[in-house]
Amino acid sequence: MASCVVTTGSFCSITDSSIRLKSSKLVHLSNQQRRRSLVSRGGLKVEAYYGLKTPPYPLDALEPYMSKRTLEVHWGKHHRGYVDNLNKQLGKDDRLYGYTMEELIKATYNNGNPLPEFNNAAQVYNHDFFWESMQPGGGDMPQKGVLEQIEKDFGSFTNFREKFTDAALTQFGSGWVWLVLKREERRLEVVKTSNAINPLVWDDIPIISLDVWEHSYYLDYKLFCSRLWCGGFFTERIAYEECFLNQSFGVEYVEYAESVASDQTTQALSQRRPPCTTRSVTAREKRKTSAERERFRLRLGLILTRIRFDLVSLDMASVCVNDALTDDELRWILSRLDTEKDKEVFGLVCKRWLYLQSTDRKKLAARAGPHMLGRLASRFTRIVELDLSQSVSRSFYPGVTDSDLAVIAEGFKCLRVLNLHTCKGITDTGLASIGRCLSLLQFLDVSYCRKLSDKGLSAVAEGCHDLRALHLAGCRFITDETLKSLSERCRDLEALGLQGCTNITDSGLADLVKGCRKIKALDINKCSNVGDAGVSSVAKACGSSLKTLKLLDCYKVGDESVSSLAQFCKNLETLIIGGCRDISDESIVLLADSCRDRLKNLRMDWCLNVTDSSLTCVLKQCKSLEALDIGCCEEVTDNAFQGLGSEDVLGLKVLKVSNCPKITVAGIGKLLEKCSSLEYLDVRSLPHVTEVRCSEAGLEFPACCKVNFSGSLTEPDVLL
Repeated sequence: MASCVVTTGSFCSITDSSIRLKSSKLVHLSNQQRRRSLVSRGGLKVEAYYGLKTPPYPLDALEPYMSKRTLEVHWGKHHRGYVDNLNKQLGKDDRLYGYTMEELIKATYNNGNPLPEFNNAAQVYNHDFFWESMQPGGGDMPQKGVLEQIEKDFGSFTNFREKFTDAALTQFGSGWVWLVLKREERRLEVVKTSNAINPLVWDDIPIISLDVWEHSYYLDYKLFCSRLWCGGFFTERIAYEECFLNQSFGVEYVEYAESVASDQTTQALSQRRPPCTTRSVTAREKRKTSAERERFRLRLGLILTRIRFDLVSLDMASVCVNDALTDDELRWILSRLDTEKDKEVFGLVCKRWLYLQSTDRKKLAARAGPHMLGRLASRFTRIVELDLSQSVSRSFYPGVTDSDLAVIAEGFKCLRVLNLHTCKGITDTGLASIGRCLSLLQFLDVSYCRKLSDKGLSAVAEGCHDLRALHLAGCRFITDETLKSLSERCRDLEALGLQGCTNITDSGLADLVKGCRKIKALDINKCSNVGDAGVSSVAKACGSSLKTLKLLDCYKVGDESVSSLAQFCKNLETLIIGGCRDISDESIVLLADSCRDRLKNLRMDWCLNVTDSSLTCVLKQCKSLEALDIGCCEEVTDNAFQGLGSEDVLGLKVLKVSNCPKITVAGIGKLLEKCSSLEYLDVRSLPHVTEVRCSEAGLEFPACCKVNFSGSLTEPDVLL
C-alpha cells in the first residue's frame, strides 16, 4: 500500500552498493510530504521512510455520507500522524530498512509481542486499505467470482451484510472490521480486530475494511440526535455503519487469492430494517403507545431545541453532541432503548457514553475475585441486582468468599438483589458484612452455602429490614432461631425457601408468622420435623397472602394441614404435598371446593390414600388447574376420568400419572377427550399403557403434547 523512499541529504539520487532494498517499488514524494529520519550508515546519511498515500478520489467525493471535513481531518491529520510517527521510529534504527509495508507489519508484530513500530505501521496500512474500500456512489454488485464465494460462505449476500454490520456494531472500543479470505481454508470470513491489528498478522488476505475508531465518524454524526427514532438504534457508530454500508462500501481493487477471483466490487447496500411481527393490539395499548410516543417526542423536542440554541451561540466547528447534552438527558435517551444489545452499543460511542452506560446499568452477573469486584463496583455505581451464583456442576469451585462479600458490601451500596447460590466458600463473617452495609437489600439467595448458621442469618435480619425474599435451601445448620430473627426484624418478608433445613420445627414456623404475615411463597420441602401444627400456624396467619406452599416429603403432614389450608388460604395457587402419605380424600375434597377458582398446580404423588373420588372432585371443580401429579397413587383407576361429564372441559397442560397400575388405555382415552390443551403427559411404568397399545386403540394426542412412555423426555419443572 505505502512505499519506501530513499533519498540523500541533498535530495539527489545515489547508488550505494552496501544498501540492499527488499522492494523495488519506490515512490518519490513532494518536498511538503517528506519527513526526514537520518540514519548513519558507513558515513552516508540516508533517509528511509514511507509516504502518505492520497485517497483514490477527491476529498469531497463521498459526501453527504462522509464529508470533506471528515476526510481532511481523518486523512490529513490522523493518517498523516501515523505516517510521520512511523518514519521517526524507523529513522532511529536501520534494521527494518527496505521492508515493504506488508513485510514491516509482519516483522514488527513479532508473533504476538508487537515491537514499538507495529502500531504506526499497521495504522498506515489499515487507513490506505480503508480509503480504497470505498468509492463515490457505492460499488456495484460483486462480480461473479466474489459473489459466488460470498454466497457459498455466508449463504447469501444479505447474510454477509448482516454479519458485517453486526461485527461493526459489537466491536468494543476502537478497532477495525474486515472481510478476509482465510488462506488455508479458502473461505471468506468477517473478523474484528482491536486497535491497529490487521489480518496480515495471521496470514489472511484482506478484502475490505471498515474503520470503527471514533475519529472516523464523530464529526459527521455529532448532531445525530435530530435523526433519533423511538425504539431504534441511535448511536453515532450505527449511523456511520449504515452510511458506510449503504452508500460508500465499494471495492475498487482486491487481490483476491490464488485464482479465486480477480475483479471485485461490492454492492452499495440498502438499509434493511428488522422484520416486524404482527399481533392484535387493543385500543388501550394503542392509546398507551401513542401517549408514550408523544411524551418522547415532546421531551426530545425540548432537547433538540436547546441544542439548536446552543449552536447559535457556539462555533459550529467545535460543537458536538457531548457539548450539547447533559448527563441526565443522555441517560434519558439510554432509558428509551429496548434491548440490552442496544444499550451495550450505546457505550461504544465514546468514553463519556461508556461511563454513563456503566453507571446506569442495573444488573450484573459476574464470576470475579476481590480485585475485579472492586473495579466493577467503581465502574457500575448504580447496580441493584448482582448475580454471583455458581453452577452446581462446578462443585469443586467455592465461588465468592468472605473477603469478596466485604468488597461487595462496601462497593455496591444500592444493591437490592444478591444471588450467592452454591457459593460454598462464604461463612457467617461474610453475611455479617452484608447485614452491616446493605440496608436496601430485598432479595438474598444463599442456597447450598453449607457453612452458614443462625449467627450469619441473624446479622442479615438485623441490618436488612426491607428483606422480601430469602432462600436458604440446603443450609443444614439453620434452626428456629433464624426464623425468630426474621419475625422480629423482617416483617415485609414475602418469600422464604427452607428446603432441606431439617432443624426447622413447628415451633419455628409459629414464631415466624407472628411477625411475617405477608408471606406469599413458602418452601419447606424435605423439612422432616415440620408437621400439622406448623403448617396450620402458617395457614391461619398468612391465609390471605399465601399463594405457594411446598411440603414435599414432610411425612408428618396430614389431613389437618390440608384442611387448614382449605379453610384459610382461599388464594392458594400451588400446593406440593408429594410424599405426605397420611393425606386422604377427605382433606383433598375440602381443598378442591375451597380453592376451586385459584388452584393451578397440585402435586400429590405418593399420597397413597388418595382415590378416585377426591381426584374426580379436583378435576371437576378446579377449573384453573394447569398441572397435576398423581404418580404412585396406587388406588387411582380409570373411574377418576370416566366420571367426568360432557360439560367438564379441563385446562390441564401437564399431567403425570406414572406408576398408577390401575389406569389403562381406556382411561387415558377418556382423559384426552377432555384435555385438548395438554402439553406433557407422563405415563411411565403403567403396565396397561404402552406406545403400541395406544396406537392400536387409535388414541390421538394433541399435536403439541409430549408423551413420556419411557423416561426419555425432560420433565417440566412446573411441579418441582
